[in-house]
Amino acid sequence: EDKGMRQEEAKEKKTEDEKERKEEESEQRMEEAKRMEKLLVQSLELEETTRQVRRMFAEEAANRSVIEHLQAKLRDARQERARNGEQLERAKERLLEMERQVKALDL
Repeated sequence: EDKGMRQEEAKEKKTEDEKERKEEESEQRMEEAKRMEKLLVQSLELEETTRQVRRMFAEEAANRSVIEHLQAKLRDARQERARNGEQLERAKERLLEMERQVKALDL
């Protein structure tokens, strides 16, 4: 009977140990699931940040392209203005020359 009691106690202890082991494993799985969830969230946040950075670089490149285009147009406009100024000076000189010729004819 004593042997039977010890066997029963050993069986109960084994059952308790098995239950504790299963609970610990369950807790470990829950912690691992939480870690995996946290990593997934971080990964998604990183992907979104990467998309935003790429979008910013694309916008910057587009802006740089627009700026370069506008700078080229400004350069062209300045050159055109300089040419027009030169033409205006030559036209004024011709006009003065014509006025002198007209005055010379009037005399």
